[in-house]
Amino acid sequence: MDSRQVIILLYYISMDIPQEAQPAMPAPRHSKVWKYAFLFLLSVVVVFTFFVILGVSSSSVEGGAFGDANRPTIGPDTAVVKIVEYSDFQCPFCERAIEPLRQAVAPYGNRVRLEYRHFPLYSIHPRAVAAGVASECAHDQKKFWEFHDVLFDNQAGMTDKDFLKYARTVGLNVGAFWDCYTSQKHLSRVNRDFQAGSEQGVRSTPTFFVNGKRVEGAVSFENWNAVLTQFLQ
Repeated sequence: MDSRQVIILLYYISMDIPQEAQPAMPAPRHSKVWKYAFLFLLSVVVVFTFFVILGVSSSSVEGGAFGDANRPTIGPDTAVVKIVEYSDFQCPFCERAIEPLRQAVAPYGNRVRLEYRHFPLYSIHPRAVAAGVASECAHDQKKFWEFHDVLFDNQAGMTDKDFLKYARTVGLNVGAFWDCYTSQKHLSRVNRDFQAGSEQGVRSTPTFFVNGKRVEGAVSFENWNAVLTQFLQ
């Protein structure tokens, strides 16, 4: 109601004219415009919400899958227990966690699947990203786990020259490995892993998700047994 309408209304009130006799105030000229604008904004919000929900529902509860199927894994997709590991090649606790986990899952064979994901702690491990990229280049030649083991056995040696040496050690085509590594072909994959972990609340390494259940740190063999028996009794 603008000032002109207010004046008219006050005039009729002062004249003591019955309300039903008072002329109806014209509807604001922009009411329909605002109505349609509101409906348009509401439809945008609904569509946006739909796609957000769709994105969330398509995420895996196993630690934030992002649709990249070509991940380094041990064990079949049909395994009863699926373990997602977020790790850092320069992390001493990650190196310490390897053997107890391997010993714990060994008796279960194909009933357990392990998937490796990168979570480089940039601020304290400056070569973790480079090591992750190098390991993915080894994965291109189906030698990820061999390269993985050599990296963890030699955490003090993480130069480019060291990576070349490890490539020879595990039997890679060194030329193809070097072309892959220097092109930074897999940097985006390492970054995607890190982002997926961050979205799942990963803050330190190693962090595991066992059928969606978070397990943190260099877990002992006994503790791994206790975790696994929850799903494999």
